[in-house]
Amino acid sequence: MVDNEIHYRENCYLEEKEIKSIMDLMKQFGDINPPFLSRDSRIFNELNIQVKETNLIKDALLRIYDDHWIILINEKIYMNMPQVARRYLSHELGHIILYHFKWIKRVEYSFLEQLRWTYGNVSKDEKERHDRKEDYAWMIGRLMLMPIFAFVKPEIINLEEIIIASRKFNVNPMDILIRIYDENKNYKVKVNYQRLNSLVSTSKVL
Repeated sequence: MVDNEIHYRENCYLEEKEIKSIMDLMKQFGDINPPFLSRDSRIFNELNIQVKETNLIKDALLRIYDDHWIILINEKIYMNMPQVARRYLSHELGHIILYHFKWIKRVEYSFLEQLRWTYGNVSKDEKERHDRKEDYAWMIGRLMLMPIFAFVKPEIINLEEIIIASRKFNVNPMDILIRIYDENKNYKVKVNYQRLNSLVSTSKVL
């Protein structure tokens, strides 16, 4: 039923059974050691995902087909900015995971429907649901870049630990910070986000 779709929840969060399903999927396809979601990760082949480089888009875009998926990604980003590329790939993979587990209904937009969204002819309710789906895709993407079975949930964390974690997972330190925020929403981890955000943003280590 539509009301059971994940983006109709009042708050953006993942239930423990949903997190477990994602973690089990990664382990099933052998993605168990950092850095995760590398170019040769089996999950792309196993889920029939093709990654194609192009100069026609700014960052990344997901195309949905009957029997496969295509992630289009900016060629310069893919070739020259591996951390950024993996972040975008993980986000588009997050959308695919939502469809794979049927947490949201799979919708293939017609050309006219795409034009309607492009020119902003959508209702407030549609826009809110769309934004919520984007939030979930980013959250799932971060979860797969920094999965629970390799990510320690600290009660107190400092800048040095963030830098060490960013090197372990080969992600930007800000991604670590946001990932910790995700943990807080799901597991009530107590972290001073405002101070950490300031430290990460101004650190010369970066």
